[in-house]
Amino acid sequence: LWCPKLAGQSKRSVKAVHWVSRPYAVPFEARLYAPLFTAAIPTGLEDLNPDSLRVVAAYAEPAVAGARPGATFQFERKGYFTVDPDTTADRLVLNQTLVLKDSVVKASLRGRGSGSSQGPWPPKLVNQVKCPTNSHAPPRGAPTGSCAAAGRNAPAASRAEGSALSQCLFQVGRVLQCEVLAGTEKLYVLQIDVGEEGPRQIVSGLRPFVPQQEMLGRLVVVITNIDSKKLAGTPSHGMVMCAKSAEGDAERVELIDPPAGAQVGERVYCLGHEQPPAVLIKGNKLKKVFQPVLQELNTSDTCVARYQTLEWTTSAGPCTCKSIRRGSIS
Repeated sequence: LWCPKLAGQSKRSVKAVHWVSRPYAVPFEARLYAPLFTAAIPTGLEDLNPDSLRVVAAYAEPAVAGARPGATFQFERKGYFTVDPDTTADRLVLNQTLVLKDSVVKASLRGRGSGSSQGPWPPKLVNQVKCPTNSHAPPRGAPTGSCAAAGRNAPAASRAEGSALSQCLFQVGRVLQCEVLAGTEKLYVLQIDVGEEGPRQIVSGLRPFVPQQEMLGRLVVVITNIDSKKLAGTPSHGMVMCAKSAEGDAERVELIDPPAGAQVGERVYCLGHEQPPAVLIKGNKLKKVFQPVLQELNTSDTCVARYQTLEWTTSAGPCTCKSIRRGSIS
């Protein structure tokens, strides 16, 4: 370890320490899997490995809180983990799906060496039971969670970006203030709580469609990681998501409503698109990432908000609009 305050100390790194702050960390149940058998070629039940599953209590960074079943993370020096369907609101369970470095010794636990007639240990692609419910490693190109190591020597999966949808951070917000923007006919200036230290100012063209009194205190869906811009000279830091009537109908616009019970600040997501979002979407990325996502957002026959055919959901259920069916969302 090198400390710049210690005079005369060499700057050469001796040790690397990876840690999480326990007061802020999230507890979870880790299920660690090892080979199912203790022999390269098992001959009976006596070769079953009693330690093929170990369950340990662990802690992770706060970013894993609220992760949904199927979400994938890479933990420093531990490997890849995926959220198990046993996870509940009060209990987070993660299965180890792939270790970064196999720690199984070359000789079997029964004393058979690598030169044994039983063959080398461990056998390649034999008995490597990792996870009963999610037995796959992260797909190639899929990003890992925010606890992942994404350095030069990290696996390609940890450095790759996720899907266009997963790079967009949609969050549940609550409108705290709604004021008419002076000198305009269509714009509101909204102060929206999205779980940050202070409210976020967003300018929205909802004035012709939603009465001012209906905006106050309302839960909304906001994209919070697109670049800020000015509307009518007023800074806007995000966008409130709305459903729009399909082409040919009279123009109608309705807010996308998170369900009752959704938590302010939580992510609005679709299953299979839960990788960590981009820090900021701006410039060419707006055209390459955000615009294609907008083209795929829609409402179903039952007014459920969707990405393609996947429901846009929260911890309390899917988001909806009041009455617009088969509409677009922007």
